[in-house]
Amino acid sequence: MKIYVAVDMEGISGITSPDQCTKGNALYPEGRKLLANDVNAVVEGALAGGAKEIIVGDLHDGSLNLSPFDLHPKAKLVSGTPFTFALLPCLDDSCDGVFFVGFHAKAGTLQAICEHTVNSSSWHKLVVNGEEMGETGFCAAIAGEHGVPVLLVAGDDKVCAEACELLGPIETAQVKTGLGRHRGLCLSPEESAKVLKQAARNALGHKDQIKPFTLSSPVEIRLTYKHTHLADAAHIDNPKAERIDGYTLAFQVEKLSDWFGRWGKRF
Repeated sequence: MKIYVAVDMEGISGITSPDQCTKGNALYPEGRKLLANDVNAVVEGALAGGAKEIIVGDLHDGSLNLSPFDLHPKAKLVSGTPFTFALLPCLDDSCDGVFFVGFHAKAGTLQAICEHTVNSSSWHKLVVNGEEMGETGFCAAIAGEHGVPVLLVAGDDKVCAEACELLGPIETAQVKTGLGRHRGLCLSPEESAKVLKQAARNALGHKDQIKPFTLSSPVEIRLTYKHTHLADAAHIDNPKAERIDGYTLAFQVEKLSDWFGRWGKRF
């Protein structure tokens, strides 16, 4: 059994501030320790559940957040650039399932820790086939293009609820409760590790009941930017898009991965 662990950082246990997950800040080393703690707990749970190969994709902020020295020895690490967040590098149809660890809720979610969608400085709202979607849904759809189901989502209570609403009764691991964008009630790293290990093991126990998340094609996208000049630039990249208003573009693509890999990655 082969499992892909896609790792972001804002939803990691104990992280409530961008300072903990931004390179160069004083609290970033602490964030890296918390990151490794969560990832290794999930790897241990997956191994206990029968996984034979585990790939960990370090997908936060240009990668290079998870040190190879800190990673569980049974896991392989996808690290470095270039990559785009939603393309999930090295994930393909040989994987039996994907775990989303350290994920966060979509932009605008009330009391969600570090909520945003893809780019916190430029994207305001992403609507796909008429439904507002965050990174959980976006990445689930990319995995679905390869026929790979999402088996586990780990983060705060808000992203866990978002995942279940969109993907159905998948396994979730709540490691903190959001009390605001930069405030949360967090489990200790030791307790989080227990929760994550058990959730990973549980997820593999009923993986055959979970289907990949897929979108009907063509995929209709409506992307609202925070500022008009960002929408201007995006419209230059995609002149066939319909300009709904100063902030919003609408267009169709055959697959999300085609769009994001071609020009969406420029944000």
